[in-house]
Amino acid sequence: MADPIPLDDAIRSEVRREMEIARAKYGEHFELLCIEGSWGDTIDDRKALQLLRSLNRTGSIYAEVICQV
Repeated sequence: MADPIPLDDAIRSEVRREMEIARAKYGEHFELLCIEGSWGDTIDDRKALQLLRSLNRTGSIYAEVICQV
């Protein structure tokens, strides 16, 4: 098994802080669960931080909705 993605302590602290904010705002939101499950596995710290900040700022990790059902 490969070593996990290296984690920068300062960024990791920010990720945790943003995750706490998101959990307080959105609870078990699907997008938050996706970020949490992928962090350190398929997405690195910087991407996780970017996604969490987007979620906390706009309510979604997606820049725009292409279509609605």
